[in-house]
Amino acid sequence: MRLFRRIIKVVIVLVLVAMLIVTSLKYLPGIKDQAWNPLNNQGVVQEIDESGYAVPLVGQNYVLQENDLFRNIPKSKSRKIFDWIDKYEFTQVNELQRMAFDDTYLAAEQNTQFILYRFGDDTVRVYTTEHDMQYDLYQLGHPMNLLPAESFQSAEGK
Repeated sequence: MRLFRRIIKVVIVLVLVAMLIVTSLKYLPGIKDQAWNPLNNQGVVQEIDESGYAVPLVGQNYVLQENDLFRNIPKSKSRKIFDWIDKYEFTQVNELQRMAFDDTYLAAEQNTQFILYRFGDDTVRVYTTEHDMQYDLYQLGHPMNLLPAESFQSAEGK
């Protein structure tokens, strides 16, 4: 009989703890709006501006998009191939107005967006402002100044 009472008490405690967790995930203001919350009723909807570009969600300063800069190139070879290609032609093909690069990252301005690509990644970070991109580059330890596409034109091509 004692064992039966103890089992009932443990089950009641477990049910109360579960109810407390569910209630806190559903109704506590600091927790209910978090992205990791499985009971969050808000769906993540990507907003699009009037130009057709994705707008970063609240709390983010960039949007991840597929890597279209290096089409049909293995991810592991993207850095070596970038060393071999003509940088001016690369800017023309990808419609880049300004660009900068180092051993790890490629930063560029494409139309009204700013792109940050880490060589070998599947995705690129797309920023709406240059300030946000420069801030992230600084935080990553790779500050770069964007140069106009014409500065990558070789002397032979002029």
